[in-house]
Amino acid sequence: MALPAPAVAAPRRALLDLDADLAEAVAPEQRAYARRLLTVPVLQLDRGEWDADEAASGSSSAFAAMILSGLAVRDILIGPVPASELLGPGDIVELRDSGERMLPAAVRFHVAEPASAALLDDRLLVAIRTWPALGGMLIERLAHQEARQAVHRAIAQLPRVDQRVLALLWHLAERWGRVTRVGVTVPLALTHETIGRLVGARRPTVSLALKELAATGAVTRRADGAWLLDGASATALAPAADAQWRHADVAVVHETVPPPPEQRPETSSLEFERLRRRVRMLADLHSTRHERTLRLLESARMTREAVVRARAQRAAALSRPR
Repeated sequence: MALPAPAVAAPRRALLDLDADLAEAVAPEQRAYARRLLTVPVLQLDRGEWDADEAASGSSSAFAAMILSGLAVRDILIGPVPASELLGPGDIVELRDSGERMLPAAVRFHVAEPASAALLDDRLLVAIRTWPALGGMLIERLAHQEARQAVHRAIAQLPRVDQRVLALLWHLAERWGRVTRVGVTVPLALTHETIGRLVGARRPTVSLALKELAATGAVTRRADGAWLLDGASATALAPAADAQWRHADVAVVHETVPPPPEQRPETSSLEFERLRRRVRMLADLHSTRHERTLRLLESARMTREAVVRARAQRAAALSRPR
């Protein structure tokens, strides 16, 4: 995650004091010890861009960051148009970008509202080994975060921009909204350009969609920049009862092209080893069968000789004079 480097070393604070939900994962009689063991650097973030390298330099073992308060925006740029994602309290993001991807993409972070973030480092790994429930709670939180992102991706698939904008505002209302007597308020001063990045549309198209939504009373922009949603407008986004559900057809394409020359010796060696084991197995089987056949033949020869001797002795006995 891209975080700004503070002017001084970030102070360490007990993570269980910063996140009451995580404290529930530790038995009450062990929380005092857990607070002393599990401390994390806490950064205070002002509005503006984040810098990953400078932030990571303050804690060499930090591998992720968790937003504690405020609002941040993550922009992912592929080509000329960026796509945005809002990050709020509880969200966990990667601290360092590995850069190991085939598709070129740039990731930028921007602090929209003053925020604070905890750097998660090796001390968390030690604590998870001691209290596994901590790891389970963090995994559950990441699962919820991924579920929200999945809904966000589904919103971007809606055919009309006005549907995307309305669905996005209701999606944000689930997390930041406040229910009032006149509707649901979303206290986020999002510009038309930011909404466009969130729904995959150009700013002029978003402005036109918001104008149409305002004309129907579904969405109203307040003077302070917040958004007011009419409670009945969400019903227009419900899935149709007769909607045809169809699973996506996905299959693995098995490559039939010969491997590159540098891989062929290794592949040939593997195939040769398999063939060698199979030949040895067949040879052992053949040898076993051969030995068994020889034993049967030897037994038959001895039986035949015994029968011949018995017949000769009987003939000799019958030919003797009485």
